[in-house]
Amino acid sequence: MISSKDELVILRDRLDRLERGNRRLRRSRLFAFLGIGLLFVMGQTSPSVVPDVIEAKRFVVKDASGRNLAALGTDRDGAPLLVLTNLDGGLGATLEVTAARIPTLTLYDRAGNSRAIMSVDSEGSPSLSLNDKTGTPRVGLAVATQGSGGLVLYGDKNTARASLGLGTSWSPYLVFMDDDGNIRTALGHADALPPALTKTFRLADYSMMVLNEKGGMVWSAPQKEAPSAATQTKAVTKSKTKAIRGRR
Repeated sequence: MISSKDELVILRDRLDRLERGNRRLRRSRLFAFLGIGLLFVMGQTSPSVVPDVIEAKRFVVKDASGRNLAALGTDRDGAPLLVLTNLDGGLGATLEVTAARIPTLTLYDRAGNSRAIMSVDSEGSPSLSLNDKTGTPRVGLAVATQGSGGLVLYGDKNTARASLGLGTSWSPYLVFMDDDGNIRTALGHADALPPALTKTFRLADYSMMVLNEKGGMVWSAPQKEAPSAATQTKAVTKSKTKAIRGRR
Protein backbone atom coordinates (compact mmCIF):
# COMPACT_ATOMS: atom_id res chain seq x y z
CA MET A 1 0.00 0.00 0.00
CA ILE A 2 1.33 3.43 -0.92
CA SER A 3 0.92 6.28 1.55
CA SER A 4 -0.03 9.83 0.65
CA LYS A 5 3.61 10.83 1.12
CA ASP A 6 4.60 8.13 -1.36
CA GLU A 7 1.89 9.39 -3.70
CA LEU A 8 3.40 12.89 -3.49
CA VAL A 9 6.81 11.48 -4.38
CA ILE A 10 5.37 9.58 -7.34
CA LEU A 11 3.53 12.66 -8.63
CA ARG A 12 6.52 14.96 -8.12
CA ASP A 13 8.96 12.55 -9.84
CA ARG A 14 6.64 12.14 -12.78
CA LEU A 15 6.20 15.91 -13.18
CA ASP A 16 9.96 16.46 -12.79
CA ARG A 17 10.64 13.99 -15.60
CA LEU A 18 8.09 15.83 -17.68
CA GLU A 19 9.86 19.16 -17.10
CA ARG A 20 13.34 17.72 -17.76
CA GLY A 21 12.18 16.27 -21.05
CA ASN A 22 10.81 19.66 -22.08
CA ARG A 23 14.18 21.36 -21.50
CA ARG A 24 15.59 19.49 -24.50
CA LEU A 25 13.36 21.54 -26.77
CA ARG A 26 15.18 24.87 -26.75
CA ARG A 27 14.05 27.73 -28.96
CA SER A 28 17.31 28.02 -30.93
CA ARG A 29 17.26 24.35 -31.85
CA LEU A 30 13.63 24.50 -32.89
CA PHE A 31 14.06 27.55 -35.10
CA ALA A 32 17.11 25.95 -36.67
CA PHE A 33 14.92 22.95 -37.31
CA LEU A 34 12.31 25.19 -38.97
CA GLY A 35 14.90 26.98 -41.10
CA ILE A 36 16.31 23.89 -42.77
CA GLY A 37 13.48 23.59 -45.27
CA LEU A 38 12.56 20.66 -47.44
CA LEU A 39 15.31 18.10 -47.98
CA PHE A 40 13.73 16.20 -50.80
CA VAL A 41 12.91 16.77 -54.49
CA MET A 42 9.58 15.62 -55.78
CA GLY A 43 9.61 13.77 -59.08
CA GLN A 44 7.96 15.21 -62.17
CA THR A 45 4.49 13.72 -62.30
CA SER A 46 1.32 14.49 -64.07
CA PRO A 47 -1.10 16.78 -62.13
CA SER A 48 -3.73 14.05 -62.42
CA VAL A 49 -1.55 11.49 -60.63
CA VAL A 50 -1.77 11.44 -56.80
CA PRO A 51 1.06 9.53 -55.16
CA ASP A 52 0.11 6.96 -52.53
CA VAL A 53 3.13 7.74 -50.35
CA ILE A 54 5.39 10.78 -50.07
CA GLU A 55 8.65 10.20 -48.20
CA ALA A 56 10.98 12.85 -46.85
CA LYS A 57 13.23 13.61 -43.89
CA ARG A 58 11.43 16.87 -43.11
CA PHE A 59 8.33 18.76 -44.14
CA VAL A 60 7.97 22.54 -43.71
CA VAL A 61 4.73 24.49 -44.12
CA LYS A 62 4.97 28.18 -45.10
CA ASP A 63 2.37 30.88 -45.55
CA ALA A 64 1.95 33.09 -48.65
CA SER A 65 4.73 35.42 -47.48
CA GLY A 66 7.19 32.61 -46.89
CA ARG A 67 6.98 32.47 -43.09
CA ASN A 68 7.48 29.09 -41.46
CA LEU A 69 4.29 27.93 -39.75
CA ALA A 70 4.89 24.24 -39.11
CA ALA A 71 7.58 21.62 -39.49
CA LEU A 72 7.56 17.85 -39.22
CA GLY A 73 10.75 15.85 -38.93
CA THR A 74 13.05 14.30 -36.36
CA ASP A 75 15.14 15.71 -33.53
CA ARG A 76 18.83 15.06 -32.87
CA ASP A 77 18.03 11.71 -31.30
CA GLY A 78 16.06 10.63 -34.34
CA ALA A 79 12.71 10.89 -32.54
CA PRO A 80 9.70 12.31 -34.45
CA LEU A 81 8.98 15.98 -33.81
CA LEU A 82 6.19 18.33 -34.90
CA VAL A 83 6.67 22.09 -34.40
CA LEU A 84 3.94 24.73 -34.77
CA THR A 85 4.55 28.49 -34.65
CA ASN A 86 2.15 31.38 -34.11
CA LEU A 87 1.51 34.16 -36.60
CA ASP A 88 4.10 36.33 -34.82
CA GLY A 89 6.79 33.81 -35.64
CA GLY A 90 7.12 32.61 -32.07
CA LEU A 91 7.03 29.04 -30.89
CA GLY A 92 3.46 27.83 -30.37
CA ALA A 93 3.43 24.10 -29.70
CA THR A 94 5.53 20.98 -30.07
CA LEU A 95 4.52 17.34 -30.24
CA GLU A 96 7.10 14.60 -30.07
CA VAL A 97 7.73 11.01 -29.10
CA THR A 98 11.11 11.05 -27.38
CA ALA A 99 13.89 8.54 -27.82
CA ALA A 100 12.65 7.03 -24.54
CA ARG A 101 9.28 6.44 -26.29
CA ILE A 102 7.47 9.07 -24.22
CA PRO A 103 4.87 11.13 -26.15
CA THR A 104 4.95 14.78 -25.05
CA LEU A 105 2.81 17.78 -26.00
CA THR A 106 4.12 21.23 -24.99
CA LEU A 107 2.24 24.53 -25.34
CA TYR A 108 4.09 27.88 -25.25
CA ASP A 109 3.07 31.49 -24.64
CA ARG A 110 3.98 34.36 -26.97
CA ALA A 111 7.31 34.82 -25.19
CA GLY A 112 8.30 31.23 -25.95
CA ASN A 113 7.91 29.95 -22.38
CA SER A 114 6.42 26.49 -21.87
CA ARG A 115 3.10 26.93 -20.06
CA ALA A 116 1.53 23.48 -20.33
CA ILE A 117 3.18 20.08 -20.76
CA MET A 118 1.28 16.82 -21.18
CA SER A 119 3.00 13.47 -21.37
CA VAL A 120 2.58 9.73 -20.91
CA ASP A 121 5.55 8.02 -19.26
CA SER A 122 7.08 4.63 -20.07
CA GLU A 123 4.68 2.94 -17.63
CA GLY A 124 1.63 4.37 -19.39
CA SER A 125 0.77 6.95 -16.72
CA PRO A 126 -0.34 10.41 -17.97
CA SER A 127 0.85 13.69 -16.43
CA LEU A 128 -0.01 17.35 -16.90
CA SER A 129 2.13 20.28 -15.73
CA LEU A 130 0.87 23.88 -15.79
CA ASN A 131 3.66 26.47 -15.53
CA ASP A 132 3.92 30.18 -14.83
CA LYS A 133 5.47 32.74 -17.20
CA THR A 134 8.99 31.69 -16.18
CA GLY A 135 8.32 28.06 -17.04
CA THR A 136 8.23 27.01 -13.37
CA PRO A 137 5.62 24.31 -12.55
CA ARG A 138 2.71 25.60 -10.43
CA VAL A 139 0.07 22.92 -10.86
CA GLY A 140 0.65 19.25 -11.52
CA LEU A 141 -1.82 16.49 -12.26
CA ALA A 142 -0.82 12.84 -12.62
CA VAL A 143 -2.19 9.32 -12.56
CA ALA A 144 -0.16 6.58 -10.91
CA THR A 145 0.45 3.22 -12.55
CA GLN A 146 -2.04 1.58 -10.20
CA GLY A 147 -4.76 3.95 -11.40
CA SER A 148 -4.97 6.39 -8.50
CA GLY A 149 -4.51 10.08 -9.24
CA GLY A 150 -3.49 13.27 -7.53
CA LEU A 151 -3.26 17.05 -7.87
CA VAL A 152 -0.18 18.94 -6.63
CA LEU A 153 0.10 22.72 -6.10
CA TYR A 154 3.57 24.29 -5.92
CA GLY A 155 4.80 27.33 -3.98
CA ASP A 156 7.26 30.06 -4.93
CA LYS A 157 10.24 27.82 -4.06
CA ASN A 158 9.05 25.10 -6.45
CA THR A 159 8.07 23.07 -3.39
CA ALA A 160 4.83 21.12 -3.18
CA ARG A 161 2.49 23.00 -0.82
CA ALA A 162 -0.79 21.11 -1.25
CA SER A 163 -1.96 17.81 -2.66
CA LEU A 164 -5.36 16.26 -3.23
CA GLY A 165 -5.77 12.73 -4.44
CA LEU A 166 -6.65 9.09 -3.95
CA GLY A 167 -4.40 6.41 -2.52
CA THR A 168 -3.93 3.03 -4.17
CA SER A 169 -6.87 1.68 -2.14
CA TRP A 170 -9.01 4.54 -3.58
CA SER A 171 -8.92 6.30 -0.23
CA PRO A 172 -9.09 10.13 -0.44
CA TYR A 173 -6.56 12.49 1.15
CA LEU A 174 -5.87 16.22 1.36
CA VAL A 175 -2.44 17.39 2.57
CA PHE A 176 -0.99 20.87 3.20
CA MET A 177 2.78 21.42 3.54
CA ASP A 178 5.06 24.21 4.71
CA ASP A 179 7.91 25.91 2.78
CA ASP A 180 10.20 22.95 3.48
CA GLY A 181 7.73 20.38 2.21
CA ASN A 182 6.83 19.05 5.67
CA ILE A 183 3.22 17.96 6.19
CA ARG A 184 1.44 20.39 8.52
CA THR A 185 -2.22 19.53 7.94
CA ALA A 186 -3.65 16.21 6.78
CA LEU A 187 -7.23 15.15 6.15
CA GLY A 188 -8.40 11.81 4.84
CA HIS A 189 -8.70 8.08 5.26
CA ALA A 190 -6.10 6.30 7.37
CA ASP A 191 -5.18 4.05 4.43
CA ALA A 192 -4.10 7.07 2.39
CA LEU A 193 -2.32 9.07 5.10
CA PRO A 194 1.38 8.52 5.94
CA PRO A 195 1.84 5.37 8.08
CA ALA A 196 4.00 7.31 10.54
CA LEU A 197 0.95 9.42 11.44
CA THR A 198 -1.59 6.62 11.61
CA LYS A 199 0.63 4.34 13.72
CA THR A 200 1.92 7.05 16.04
CA PHE A 201 -1.39 8.74 16.78
CA ARG A 202 -3.75 5.77 16.20
CA LEU A 203 -6.17 7.71 14.04
CA ALA A 204 -9.72 6.76 13.17
CA ASP A 205 -10.65 5.66 9.66
CA TYR A 206 -11.27 9.29 8.65
CA SER A 207 -9.27 11.89 10.52
CA MET A 208 -7.96 15.43 10.39
CA MET A 209 -4.76 16.55 12.10
CA VAL A 210 -2.62 19.65 12.47
CA LEU A 211 1.13 19.19 13.06
CA ASN A 212 3.92 21.51 14.16
CA GLU A 213 7.22 22.03 12.34
CA LYS A 214 8.72 19.02 14.16
CA GLY A 215 5.90 16.69 13.20
CA GLY A 216 4.22 16.74 16.61
CA MET A 217 0.46 16.69 16.92
CA VAL A 218 -1.14 20.05 17.71
CA TRP A 219 -4.77 19.11 17.15
CA SER A 220 -6.70 16.18 15.73
CA ALA A 221 -10.27 15.04 15.18
CA PRO A 222 -12.15 12.95 16.01
CA GLN A 223 -10.93 13.08 19.59
CA LYS A 224 -10.83 9.88 21.61
CA GLU A 225 -13.78 10.15 23.98
CA ALA A 226 -14.26 8.47 27.34
CA PRO A 227 -17.13 5.92 27.53
CA SER A 228 -20.49 7.58 28.15
CA ALA A 229 -22.51 7.02 31.36
CA ALA A 230 -25.01 4.86 29.49
CA THR A 231 -22.22 2.70 28.11
CA GLN A 232 -20.68 2.32 31.57
CA THR A 233 -24.08 1.38 33.11
CA LYS A 234 -24.68 -1.21 30.41
CA ALA A 235 -21.23 -2.71 30.98
CA VAL A 236 -21.82 -2.91 34.76
CA THR A 237 -25.26 -4.54 34.29
CA LYS A 238 -23.80 -7.07 31.89
CA SER A 239 -21.05 -7.89 34.36
CA LYS A 240 -23.55 -8.41 37.21
CA THR A 241 -25.70 -10.67 35.04
CA LYS A 242 -22.70 -12.86 34.26
CA ALA A 243 -21.86 -13.08 37.95
CA ILE A 244 -25.41 -14.17 38.90
CA ARG A 245 -25.45 -16.82 36.19
CA GLY A 246 -22.11 -18.07 37.43
CA ARG A 247 -23.47 -18.57 40.94
CA ARG A 248 -26.39 -20.62 39.62
